[in-house]
Amino acid sequence: MFGSKKEKSISNNVDIERSNLINELKRVYEVNKNYENTGNGYLEGDSELELMINKLLELKNSQLREQFLLNTDILEFVTQMDYVKDMIDNISIQKKSMEEVSVSSEEMSRAIEEVADYVQSSLSITEETVSTSKTSIKTINESFDYISKSFQEISVVQNKMHSVVESTREIDALVNIISQVAEQTNLLALNASIEAARAGEAGRGFAVVADEIKKLADNSKESVNYVRKMVKNLREDIDNSAHAITEVVNVFSSGKAHINEATLSMDKMGEGLNGIQSNFENISANIEEQTAVTQETASRLNEINNQTKLLSEACMKTGQGIYNISSMVENIRNKAIPYFKDLSGEQSTRPIKAQHLLLKWKAYNGVWGFAKLKETDIQDHTSCSLGKYLKRLMSTNHSKDLERRYEIERRSHELTKTIVNAVNCGNRDKIDSNLKELDEVISDLIKEL
Repeated sequence: MFGSKKEKSISNNVDIERSNLINELKRVYEVNKNYENTGNGYLEGDSELELMINKLLELKNSQLREQFLLNTDILEFVTQMDYVKDMIDNISIQKKSMEEVSVSSEEMSRAIEEVADYVQSSLSITEETVSTSKTSIKTINESFDYISKSFQEISVVQNKMHSVVESTREIDALVNIISQVAEQTNLLALNASIEAARAGEAGRGFAVVADEIKKLADNSKESVNYVRKMVKNLREDIDNSAHAITEVVNVFSSGKAHINEATLSMDKMGEGLNGIQSNFENISANIEEQTAVTQETASRLNEINNQTKLLSEACMKTGQGIYNISSMVENIRNKAIPYFKDLSGEQSTRPIKAQHLLLKWKAYNGVWGFAKLKETDIQDHTSCSLGKYLKRLMSTNHSKDLERRYEIERRSHELTKTIVNAVNCGNRDKIDSNLKELDEVISDLIKEL
């Protein structure tokens, strides 16, 4: 009977202890379920079983804590990979520059081709001009030869005119002789008439002859005067012609010097035209060579541009891959957050630091195009563990220092949402300034931890 009561009492105690243990385990579960609970996450009893369970919890928590801290290390490392932005920006600038260079190269190639076409057209025109000019020069030279021959002919005519003048002078001399003979004949006829008159009837026949001789002398005198007059007129005409010819000769003499100079100029012009044609041919050859080089350069630039595009796409995929990894690490972190309360000292601030570095990381990835985010994807400051913690402190011990810290915390979330909204709306005017401010705010917040 006594033994039965004792066994019953022991059984009741075991049931009570088991019930208490179960309740304590439920409490520990609830504490660990929500990381915001500040209660003790271990069993409060000192029984051997409870101590062993606490050791088991401590071992498990230690393992999870190490994993959590390692996860936090990864997040801190990934979220501070700002050089990815610099790399993307540099590649984007390089890509844009290569596109501009490629376009400029294509435009230059087209311009050179147009110049080549123009030069070819100019070369054809120049060749035609040179040919026409050579023909003109030949014609002009022939004209110059004709003028020179004409000058020689005129000189001959001038000499002949001088000969005619000399001949007229000889005619003058002959006319003078004839005139003198006529006067002498007239004088002899007069004397004969006087002598015939003295002879009377015997000299009548002789008087008739003397009269006829006198008439012949008068006619000769008139003819001489007429010839003299004609010779005088002829000489005047010859003098006038000779004067005109002399002027023509002078003009031709002066013109001949100019013609000689013009001939030399024409020869030089011909040489110059040949030089121009040769230069155009050289220019045409150089432009053809330059066109080939430019086309090859444009082809290489296009190839480099394509490679830059591929590199840009690879960087984008790399950035997206890094962001996806960070998202997976964040999900693992969120699942491990309940063990956040089991951290101590500096370790306790690590999750808060990582949480806010994630804000900046998401903002940057949204701007880079690695992630498509909505404002709802960004945690509000009222649901942030640090925000809640500061809010609770301010409710019991309000101070300007706490208010300043709370404002920094609120601003970090607000700026991130603003940046995400600006990206989605396509309004990038203030994104750079907002990112810079977000960097400063996150940096100030981490210093306050």
